[in-house]
Amino acid sequence: MARVLLLLLAGLSGGLCGEAPQVRTRNGSYTGVHLPLLNQDYFLGMPFAQPPVQGPLRFSPPASLNTSWTGSRDATQFGNICYGYGNDNNRLAALGFKISEDCLSINVVRPSNYTDQSLPVAVYIYGGGYFQGGSADPRLNFSSIIRDSVAAGKPIIGVSFNYRLSAFGFLGGSEIVAAGAANLGFRDQRLALHWVQGKSGAGSVGAQLLAYNGRDDGLFRGAISQSGAPAGFSPFSPFLDVAKWDEVYDNITVGTGCNTTDTLECLRNVPIEVLNAVVNSTATSGASYGLVFDGDFVADAPGAQLAKGNFVKVPYIIGHNTDEGSAFIPGNNFDNATFYPTSKIDTDEQFRDYIVSLKANEMVASRVFDLYRQNATDQALATYPDDLGAELGYQYKRAVTLAGDSNIIAPTRYTAQIWAANNVPLYKYRWDVIVSGLPRYIGATHAKEIFFVFDDQSRDDYDVWPLQDKPQSFSELASIMATAWASFVATGDPNSNGSVNGTHWLLYNKSKKNFVFTGNVTSHVENDDMHAGPHHHSGGAQDNDPASKHKKPQQNNANASFPEYARRTAEKLPPPTFIILALLFGLYIIFSSSQQNQRSAADLSSPPIAPSVVTTTIYQEHQPSSTPKVVVDTSPKMSTEQTFIAIKPDGVQRGLIGPIVSRFETRGFKLVAIKLMTPGKEHLQAHYADLKDKPFFAGLIEYMNSGPICAMVWEGRDAVKTGRVLLGATNPLASAPGTIRGDYAIDVGRNVCHGSDSVENAKKEIALWFKDGDVVSYKASQFDWIYEKP
Repeated sequence: MARVLLLLLAGLSGGLCGEAPQVRTRNGSYTGVHLPLLNQDYFLGMPFAQPPVQGPLRFSPPASLNTSWTGSRDATQFGNICYGYGNDNNRLAALGFKISEDCLSINVVRPSNYTDQSLPVAVYIYGGGYFQGGSADPRLNFSSIIRDSVAAGKPIIGVSFNYRLSAFGFLGGSEIVAAGAANLGFRDQRLALHWVQGKSGAGSVGAQLLAYNGRDDGLFRGAISQSGAPAGFSPFSPFLDVAKWDEVYDNITVGTGCNTTDTLECLRNVPIEVLNAVVNSTATSGASYGLVFDGDFVADAPGAQLAKGNFVKVPYIIGHNTDEGSAFIPGNNFDNATFYPTSKIDTDEQFRDYIVSLKANEMVASRVFDLYRQNATDQALATYPDDLGAELGYQYKRAVTLAGDSNIIAPTRYTAQIWAANNVPLYKYRWDVIVSGLPRYIGATHAKEIFFVFDDQSRDDYDVWPLQDKPQSFSELASIMATAWASFVATGDPNSNGSVNGTHWLLYNKSKKNFVFTGNVTSHVENDDMHAGPHHHSGGAQDNDPASKHKKPQQNNANASFPEYARRTAEKLPPPTFIILALLFGLYIIFSSSQQNQRSAADLSSPPIAPSVVTTTIYQEHQPSSTPKVVVDTSPKMSTEQTFIAIKPDGVQRGLIGPIVSRFETRGFKLVAIKLMTPGKEHLQAHYADLKDKPFFAGLIEYMNSGPICAMVWEGRDAVKTGRVLLGATNPLASAPGTIRGDYAIDVGRNVCHGSDSVENAKKEIALWFKDGDVVSYKASQFDWIYEKP
């Protein structure tokens, strides 16, 4: 997935312009490098956080720099790249960049002649599906777009930074959420934005627009998302299930030898070589990196937040490419010279299975199956050429259209409609260009517009130069797009001198129009109805490429709008099932929370200097080259065991004994002991002995002794771990809906239940609360209907 986000942030001012330019930050000064040919100054690899290396800062929210210095530090080289995997990281490693946990650095590029002025800042957040990428990627060089901004009389500053990737930045699970360690990569991005406000500016769009339930911390005054939306990737894709995340987390702890009571503390101290080998293995094959519902940074499902108006209301550019689906089709294989997918969809049954894999329920799956009929030649499927067969899969056109609609086009349109409904300025586009090296059936696919936004004319940074054998109009298009983006950064309007290459880009709020970028530079506006209904739509790649003659005119795909249908269906589902992004990024999703609950991501007191802009991009393409190098045995190690569960005084007084017992019985566990009791202070002090040195210990004992407690013993396979999953995180606000605490509790001091955290502790607690003979041994009548025979 690729998405670009532009947020308007604080300007960068001050410093010297010369052979060795300098810039001042809150912590001290840096010396950069001046490029006379471009008349630009570069400040590279400046840390914006304490290194999250082995120790307490690993798997923890980013911590602001706590050092200062006199003199000036070197900022002439990019910093380390963060641990990740995939082609982008392989490319950066091949260029000689060091991979390290000490990777949270920021880069600033400015035009040299404006050091006495505060300029708008464009902050770009790279994509990569949250598992690959880095700000040092030469394809993301700000030099050309800054040159174009100066030429247009609207000079800007460019900022980019690194953030933690893969499990290091986006791990989920009960333990991670309970420790407040979820969404670390997004938190890195937000701290970088705070750093920018302290001196310059940066941010991640999709996630930052929605972060903390839409709280506006004044970090940006505008945003741009390219091929991604705050509404998420796929309207009916849920957050990864908590139990699935717990399985991934357990695989990592097993693979690293962290079979201890405090597994997270152990993981923080595992040598990086060991941890990275396990993370980059089949141990994490079940992971889906991106947003993790934690009740804090991610307060609700993106679609639900948008519907409620809980987002940062700033001017926005958002758009998609014509053929997004070719990057999301199952088995997409862009590394193969033929681009043929590694897995194919040939039959109706396989197509239905693909719909179900998108987490659509049965009702939605049946409706979508009908909307995307294989013989719908008068619909959106006509976008793709007819001469497709066994190499691509006989239902390739059908699947690739759904893939593009569900992952990008529908969420993008829904986001645009929400912005319009809230009277917030929004400009929407469709990018319709086939770059060199891509066949017609791949088309104007995901992320290929990034080259044009950066106006990167360097041939050395690409295996196949996007403009190879293309007409001059392609180079002109790059300059046009870069200038439009820079104009939006500077003024909030992409129209430079009233137009974009002679055509006025209309506000979506009133027009409901797309601005279409084409390869012959004949950009135009169109109704935003691609794949939206029965009306004829005239889209289709116009790229002066001979292959384009094989592409049929674009038409709409059904008697009912899939995006609208998916939206209506999703709104009926629980919040966690409506989503996923990123803002950017692979959500790319930006979150913000209410002023009442404002929680600063960094202790920065400097006021903003001037408005700036942030840019972000996310890729989530399948990367065959990222095949795990280490194989860890992840086969389930199931055991029949007992766990201790206690319903606390608040749960008893609220009449929750029945509902909680029902949760465990419905899951298939067997109740082998239960009693209602008021245990007394000494008993409770023995139970919570490990907390006796905590400042809240006395209050905890007093509360637990304030009323009756329902003590229980439950038995079943992996009862301890699964019991914890059923309970949810210790902090109810960090518990996912569907868990006991997520459904029945709000405050951590009134979180309804206690559950054993290990088999060893379960045995101790059962022995403390029950006497010999209290725990009953019997075979439940439903045993054989719950467990299969070995």
